[in-house]
Amino acid sequence: MECATSIALSDRRKAWLDYLVSGPVASAEFMERLDELTLQEREQKAYPRG
Repeated sequence: MECATSIALSDRRKAWLDYLVSGPVASAEFMERLDELTLQEREQKAYPRG
């Protein structure tokens, strides 16, 4: 069994607002494609089996 030799740390956000303002954002194209999917299709893409 291997042991980790290093740890990657990132700055801890003090509040959710900081994260929401500067965090990752889905593109408009991604959101448009998401709107075209049924709920079942969204779940399959979010939680693929196998």
